Amino acid sequence: MDLEGGTLKCRVCTGETQTLFTLPIMGKYEGTYRQCLECGTLQVENPHWLREAYTDSHLTLLDVGALHRGMNTWAGTHLIMDIWGFTRSLDWGTGDGLLPRYLRDRGFDAYGEDKYSPRTHCRAFTPPPGWTPQIITAWEVWEHWENPGEELDKILSHNPEVHLFSTELWRGQGRDWGYLAPTEGQHITFYTPDALRRMSESRGYAVYGLGRETFIMFRRTEQNMIRAHIATALWNGWRWESLRGTLLNSSAPGIGRDAGIVLSQMKGERGLK
Repeated sequence: MDLEGGTLKCRVCTGETQTLFTLPIMGKYEGTYRQCLECGTLQVENPHWLREAYTDSHLTLLDVGALHRGMNTWAGTHLIMDIWGFTRSLDWGTGDGLLPRYLRDRGFDAYGEDKYSPRTHCRAFTPPPGWTPQIITAWEVWEHWENPGEELDKILSHNPEVHLFSTELWRGQGRDWGYLAPTEGQHITFYTPDALRRMSESRGYAVYGLGRETFIMFRRTEQNMIRAHIATALWNGWRWESLRGTLLNSSAPGIGRDAGIVLSQMKGERGLK
């Protein structure tokens, strides 16, 4: 690999970085991939094409597994909320809003935010004034962040007890690693286990790996540590598949509730009784 030093500071820990390789981005730009010499984070220098990368859709052509991922993230989020006894959730970078829709179907008080998508499935629902989430999820979002520290601070400013997220970690896979997805231009930051640890501990949180690509960040309390161990055991154990099926096939009392809410909103807008 071509290793070239430079002045770009790591966007995770402000350490020195060096160029590992370059790749064509979206078939028209050159992306320079630099690795931090301290925390190991791989990051694309000056991704000026980001707005263009999201012009057509928040989903890229390569993201053919979005629906399957939505089903898995719904079951996983439900599991964590059950373990912690949560009822209020916010999905960060929710895309079409499938996750909060699934959660609302089951009666949870769930919302979604996304600056690149209209939240199709939950656009009628926004958090009321003073509402705070107990858990914030961010499925396949971290790798899209140009300024990870700032984005994480925005999430934690809501004071969630738990932050549940997924991303694939950089382990030196090389320039041919599929998760780089340079043809789409949206993936620009790739973390190491040390980077996740630094980001969480510096903010008073701990982080556990639930699976190879799924992580749970939580306030450092003894009770939360116990719950995280339980979550890890269930997530990785033989019970997960049966649990997932049970959760996905559970009843959906929230559908009728939300239909009533939307109908009341429409009547109010139209001056009907």
